Amino acid sequence: MYRGYNIFTKIYYSTLKIVGIMQQAIQLPFEAFWLGISNKEFLHDIDKYYYDINPTYHSAEYNNQGFFEWEEKAVREHFSECRTILVAGAGAGREMLALIEEGFEVCGFDCNESLVNLAHKNIEEKGYSAKVFLSDRDDTADIDEIFDGIIVGWAVYMHIPERESRVEFLKKIRRNIKTDGPLLLSFFVRKGNPKNFQLLTSMANIIRKLLGKKKIDVGDRLAPNFIHYFTKDEIEKELSCARFSLVEFSAKQYGYAIAKAV
Repeated sequence: MYRGYNIFTKIYYSTLKIVGIMQQAIQLPFEAFWLGISNKEFLHDIDKYYYDINPTYHSAEYNNQGFFEWEEKAVREHFSECRTILVAGAGAGREMLALIEEGFEVCGFDCNESLVNLAHKNIEEKGYSAKVFLSDRDDTADIDEIFDGIIVGWAVYMHIPERESRVEFLKKIRRNIKTDGPLLLSFFVRKGNPKNFQLLTSMANIIRKLLGKKKIDVGDRLAPNFIHYFTKDEIEKELSCARFSLVEFSAKQYGYAIAKAV
């Protein structure tokens, strides 16, 4: 396999495999321990910390880049008849800016105060006008308006712990969208139930049982903040509980779903 290569190259790649195995062996019990003892307050706090210190989401380069390729496709194919769009989990305004530049009237909200403040700044610096509200975590802002469509910001949905909380979030934004209006969700995809997901869940739930805590679900991870990896079936059922009907599910580039309000 390593024939003809420098001895140090051979040693490097041989030991790299061992290190990878060791990292995985450490990662699972590490995640299991923290998921095992966690509560929502802790999960919310590590999420806030992650977005407060991560320079990517605060940078002008990131927020002015426009849509990702899969977002552009989803908006073009499913939101072309919309005039007004609500961005739930707007961050510092990347999606809002991209939508405004495409001619949509937008409004947004986010639970991270520093990102909301930056969104206002980014929008004003471009000479645009749009409202961005601060919401509680795993919740929506108090907005009375009915929109033609809703985009849940990049990966926002998968950061909400517990199925019941995600469904409640969907039920609340359902009040802000007209019947037949399109909804875009994005997330990481879990194909089937890989052994690592099952093992992690079992380990964490042993700890949670000892502590008298509610079980976590298969697909829950810390990477490094809370993330739930979804299957198509999970997405479809959660949408259905909130009166949305799944129209499209894609895992080709990045997991996303298009639904219609019913």
